[in-house]
Amino acid sequence: MFRAESDTAVSRPDCVSRIDNRLYYLEMDASKPFPLEDGCFDWAYSEHMIEHLTLPDGIRWLREVRRVLAPGGILRLTTPDLGKYVNGYLGGDFYATHREEMHTMGARPPMPKRKAFMMNQIFYLWGHRWIYDEAELRYALTASGFDAEGIEVREYQDSSVPEMADHDRADRRDESIYIEARV
Repeated sequence: MFRAESDTAVSRPDCVSRIDNRLYYLEMDASKPFPLEDGCFDWAYSEHMIEHLTLPDGIRWLREVRRVLAPGGILRLTTPDLGKYVNGYLGGDFYATHREEMHTMGARPPMPKRKAFMMNQIFYLWGHRWIYDEAELRYALTASGFDAEGIEVREYQDSSVPEMADHDRADRRDESIYIEARV
């Protein structure tokens, strides 16, 4: 197994840290191998991270996640759902909420009410490198070695491991896809 470097809430790059004496946190460059033994975790959770990697880097990262999961282990992955954004672009008022959030976060001047402008800002402004929908996530997961039969789309705070779903953020519920993959 591995040993946490510290039990503080402060993390250091490339070191496993203990958060709130309960959870482990690893701050590192996602393009590097994890400094962990094979099969050392029962589950892993990642929220809104994979979209910041290119597709090849995302697949390499998923391979590492799979490597550190024990047999039967589960990855819960959340990311912006391209399908929800496209549907929001084609109709409805999906972008109004995000326009207000960006303004609240300090975007100046206020975001125009043009859908294409909002779509570009939401993805480009946050440094996203590859945007996923369900089919693209299934592709990346199977390309990284997860079995297609063990991949399941879930809902906000619905998980086969309830402790994982407790980490879902309510403010990302309307834009995210939630998917679990079993080793």
